[in-house]
Amino acid sequence: MVTALRVQAFTEGSAGGAVAAPANAWLPHPVTGPRSARRARVLVLDSDEIVLRVTERMLARLGYDPVATTRAAVAAQLYEQAAAGGQPFALILIDPAACRGPTALELLARLRQVDPGLRAILSGSYCSCPPTAEYARYGFAAALPKPFTLDELGQVLMLASGARN
Repeated sequence: MVTALRVQAFTEGSAGGAVAAPANAWLPHPVTGPRSARRARVLVLDSDEIVLRVTERMLARLGYDPVATTRAAVAAQLYEQAAAGGQPFALILIDPAACRGPTALELLARLRQVDPGLRAILSGSYCSCPPTAEYARYGFAAALPKPFTLDELGQVLMLASGARN
């Protein structure tokens, strides 16, 4: 019986990434989810398409409404449009490796202009800027090192949901 899956992906020009998840992470019903009756929207920015899709499925399994992209500029546009349209994201997961052009910190600063109460999670396999251990110093509500499990993702989302930067 398979109890866990580990997805590792490498694309040209990237260091790759990994996500570990219980084998049942792709079941259609959520195990746990956001506290409100309305599904909380989560924006995911990750450099790796495969990791991005696995994270989307994990978020859906946890009862969230994920929107995902591999490009920082697209993430900024999606965040700004959602806020302007009255359907803001509850959280954003940012993989610094996906921030080509603007850095993760520059993206965070841009999004804070739209939403000063933004709750962001730093998620990466390796993080040279900002350091994962000092995530709060850089304005992140939490850090989620890769690879992560479904339970770890759920715990960090709940922690970050209650955190105010």
